Amino acid sequence: MTKLKKISLWYVVKKIPLVRNILGDTFISIPFKIEGPMGNPKVTPLAPRAAGDRLVEIMKRTLQLPVDIIQPIIPAKKKNPDQP
Repeated sequence: MTKLKKISLWYVVKKIPLVRNILGDTFISIPFKIEGPMGNPKVTPLAPRAAGDRLVEIMKRTLQLPVDIIQPIIPAKKKNPDQP
């Protein structure tokens, strides 16, 4: 019997270029503070602002994606030295 290799979701996602470009280097994480004993921990969500910046970056990359896909296909305009 062979051992199955544990594959994380991020390992799979980073193999898909469009998804990887939108998500960036990391997934969104929701920050929590955990205190207390293992049997009775106190879990407190932290300020949403901590994750808010990541969401803004994901939105920027999502909107930029069509440009990033098409830009290499469209030839660059050459400047005409005769025009002022």
